[in-house]
Amino acid sequence: MADILDEEERRVLEELRRKLAELRSNGNILDEEERRVLEELRRKLAELRSKGKAKEQEWLLSATLEETLGDMSQSRKILEQAVSMFPAHVGLWLCLAACQEKLTGHPGAGRAVLERARTQNPRSEDIWAASIDFELRLGNRKEAGRVAARAVQRIPESRRLWAEQVMTDPTEEWWCKASYLWRKFGAENPDAHLFAAIGRRFWEKEEIDLARECFDVAVDLDPINGDYWGYYYLFEMQTGNEEQRVNVLNRCVQANPKTGLLWDLIKSENWADSTEDLLTKLAVKLQGRVILNGMLV
Repeated sequence: MADILDEEERRVLEELRRKLAELRSNGNILDEEERRVLEELRRKLAELRSKGKAKEQEWLLSATLEETLGDMSQSRKILEQAVSMFPAHVGLWLCLAACQEKLTGHPGAGRAVLERARTQNPRSEDIWAASIDFELRLGNRKEAGRVAARAVQRIPESRRLWAEQVMTDPTEEWWCKASYLWRKFGAENPDAHLFAAIGRRFWEKEEIDLARECFDVAVDLDPINGDYWGYYYLFEMQTGNEEQRVNVLNRCVQANPKTGLLWDLIKSENWADSTEDLLTKLAVKLQGRVILNGMLV
């Protein structure tokens, strides 16, 4: 990376980023003045990239801007350049996979991107987890299980990837796997990933009280992981009452999450949003990852 941004460049960029966030949240057709502002942001970002001053977030912003302006091909081009410069950045790979899927209309294009990401980052927990999540989103639990099995072979010490096997087991044997992992990890050192996975499986079986207990333990163990809060909030939106929903929302705002595979992605696309707004948007994004009675909801 070459020079960092100077104070004036950073000020101008932040101002334009804020305007982009406002326009994306409004979702309206751009008028002439709005398009002028976005063209100015496009020019500024192109200048930063050409000077070698753009970091990962500026590359992500560039791709988001092109998508907002309706140029998905340019968005893909920027993301391809970005992953070649920052091959370990998970958010860039996820955005590229989503972009390819939108352009082609086929999930296989997104899957191919994530396979490239794993080849370049064979010991990245985040990229393996993203690949598993990709298959679960499509309802391909068996394929997700195969990816999870390969993941723990690559990174056998990863509790997170072992916990994914609970989530991907297509049979009723998931509970046996969860019990094994509980013994493996030790009851005296409980793991948030495992509790979150068990909570989702109980939710699928409509064991509401048990699912709520597991989600509650998961967010207590790792309160800064926004993904757990997202699933917990969606769970209460669909199964709880208003008091329970508001309780989770308020606790999440107080915890102020900083991490999470999907949380980070939502935050990068809506960086100016409050924690409450981010949680709501994440819950919407997670809806296609919940299976009830064998159906995605």
